[in-house]
Amino acid sequence: MIKTILKLTFAIGITYWLISSGKLDFNLVKSLLNYKIHLLITFLLIFIQVATTSLRWRMLLRTQISKPISIIQNIKLTWIGLFFSTVLPGSITGDLVKMVYARDLDQEKPKSFFLMSILIDRIIGLIGLVFLMGVMSLYSYSEISAISPKLQSMIHFNFLFFIGITIFFLTLFLPDNTQSYLLKYLIKIPKLGHKFSNIFQQYWTIGKNKIIILKTLLLSIFTHSLSVTAFWYLIQPFISESIPLKYAFSFVPLGFVSVAIPIAPAGLGVGHAAFDILFSFFNINNGASLFNLFFIVTVTNNLLGIFAYLTSTTKYSTSKLEQVEKKLQQVEK
Repeated sequence: MIKTILKLTFAIGITYWLISSGKLDFNLVKSLLNYKIHLLITFLLIFIQVATTSLRWRMLLRTQISKPISIIQNIKLTWIGLFFSTVLPGSITGDLVKMVYARDLDQEKPKSFFLMSILIDRIIGLIGLVFLMGVMSLYSYSEISAISPKLQSMIHFNFLFFIGITIFFLTLFLPDNTQSYLLKYLIKIPKLGHKFSNIFQQYWTIGKNKIIILKTLLLSIFTHSLSVTAFWYLIQPFISESIPLKYAFSFVPLGFVSVAIPIAPAGLGVGHAAFDILFSFFNINNGASLFNLFFIVTVTNNLLGIFAYLTSTTKYSTSKLEQVEKKLQQVEK
């Protein structure tokens, strides 16, 4: 409860500062209704992104689950997770809810497998986002660097971030003897050794199917391309001088990374502040308001997950989710 209050206080504090300083203008939200085509296309792109994200997770699940997994069922689970991520900013996260529902796909599989499948899906999602950002930054390096020294520094940071995340990704394909060596020491950790060992075994088991991992990575890049394009297209009527789409691919993903920080629902406050800074590099002073448009569309899409939840054949109570969370708390840490 204290952690939840602190997170919300921090997010609300940033939002209040943005509003009081004039950086966040809600009048743009009213104006958005005048651009129904932009709104409709953005919703469509986000819906396709949710569907492809669900497909990516389904591919990971099928590395260990032999039973048929319906694509529609997977989309519903993903949407349920998005809904709870938005309405429950506390400890019972959308990923935890999604994991509990995913267990119905195969009761014989341990919780650690479903937890790890979701974590790897998140990791591959982040890697795809950073890879997209790194490649497009390299492609537009000379043009963007010429705009301002701040943008050049941002591009250099993108490269370092890309190298670091790539090295982390490669640990998924460590040789068997290296994995065995690491597991030998992990299991010696007091109290948590067996749990850590189990988690990493699941991690490397999924990583053994290199073709699936590479497919999910390509799907992740495509998914984030849709998000960046949706964001870029939505804000076009509200910027005086259009930013080329190829430039957007070099800085919008960096803002999305900040949104992924688990402080508040959908990046409330944190994302607004991050995009305010990023857009200022291009001499656009209403970056927080521009992100707010995308924030509202995204949250609206997430809230539609209530229909997936209501039409689900199984519903778990909050107390049941809390019980599962307590069992997984140490593993999550």
